[in-house]
Amino acid sequence: MDRIFSNCRVMWTFVLLAGLWPATVVAGQAASLRLGSARVEITPPIGFPMEGYESRKQGSTGVHDPLYARVVVVRSAETSIAFVTCDLVGFVSEPVVKGAREKFGIEHVLISSSHTHGGPKTTIWDAYDVVGPDRTWPDPENSWYAETEAKILRAIGEASQELEPVTLVPTLAFVYLGYNRRLVNDEGQVQMLWENPERRPTHPIDPRIGLLIFRGEDGDVRAVVVNYACHAVVLGPDNLQISADYPGVMCDYVEKQLGGNVTCLFVQGAAGDINPHDATQPVDKGGFEAVHKTGLAIGEKVVEAVRRAGKGKSVEGKIQVTHDVLEFPHRWKPDRKVRVGMDTILLASNLAIVTIPGEPFVDFQLDLAAKSEIEYTFLFGYTYTGDGQWADYLPTIEAAAEGGYGAGYNTFIGLGAGEALVDRAVINLYQMTGHDFRKMLDVLVEEVEKSH
Repeated sequence: MDRIFSNCRVMWTFVLLAGLWPATVVAGQAASLRLGSARVEITPPIGFPMEGYESRKQGSTGVHDPLYARVVVVRSAETSIAFVTCDLVGFVSEPVVKGAREKFGIEHVLISSSHTHGGPKTTIWDAYDVVGPDRTWPDPENSWYAETEAKILRAIGEASQELEPVTLVPTLAFVYLGYNRRLVNDEGQVQMLWENPERRPTHPIDPRIGLLIFRGEDGDVRAVVVNYACHAVVLGPDNLQISADYPGVMCDYVEKQLGGNVTCLFVQGAAGDINPHDATQPVDKGGFEAVHKTGLAIGEKVVEAVRRAGKGKSVEGKIQVTHDVLEFPHRWKPDRKVRVGMDTILLASNLAIVTIPGEPFVDFQLDLAAKSEIEYTFLFGYTYTGDGQWADYLPTIEAAAEGGYGAGYNTFIGLGAGEALVDRAVINLYQMTGHDFRKMLDVLVEEVEKSH
């Protein structure tokens, strides 16, 4: 009863929130999963404006390593999901989400961005706001963005046409690659720690690597989804070469080590305030060497975990998806609203995914895992699922009060949005696992009465 009583306030909030936002739930029958995968290069032309650092004004001068969109399509008896990961700072595309549904019958599309700061400009920004996707370069009639949307849509179609039975095994690995770049002193003042080569201890951080391992009927790995929270900013603003940063190295390493036709997808976690220890390394001082070292460090942990998991116990292959659209006030413009689309996915009784289309602080990832009763509950940050916009930084209420980058400025969504999204997800998971809110409410009332 201690757990129920200690979460009494939270659960009252859940009950109230449950009636505020309607949700659509699609359930798949218990059946084996089928999977198909594809990969397409999305490297922009040389000279393309780059994004991630305000101080970098010059366009790209070369390509160090190509950028890719990787796709894994998973179908159960009655529903389907396309996991799409892009080597980009961010990517929002309603045409891809709708096109996948209309052309290929894919009901749910998750477009995740690694948030590399070595890639092209993808967003048009206004002061403290997102105008929308940047479909202007090289010109509105023939933009790289629209071409990339078409490539991704074709890759989804390719993956959906070549499906084979698979099993799914979730597991965890651990690696300490990042630090919290917000230093809060005893007076509650924030100092931004943009570099940390000394590996100075900071908190909070989350060293967990969430893994979804898909194996074919022959036991060989077909796809691995890697979920980890750490900004892809090993390279700094001096870099003018296109690069996927450390996630690209990690994916290449995993695919080569596991062999066959393995597809490795990197999905960024709640990395809004997490940097790699070797952040913003100048190119002439070993920047790309640091990229390789960081990518290899996580890649080795992933391969080790996949091999350790072997053909371990697979989940039952039942998929439920709840898609929500939540509306929040604009923090700086009272007359504006920010619409956020999110998915809560129950892949099995012990495996859940929650998506947020922006840069949530790591506290939300930790909070979600603590509140969820699902053994493996992963937060997919930087992930667009339709019916909303890019939400940019989502700080905690406490962080917003303290200030600093992404909390006191360079953020525009209303305070409490991150907390509300996590609460909504926990409500969804509670309902999707068959719990009865009325019975839970009766227990809460009983506990409150006992306490007085």
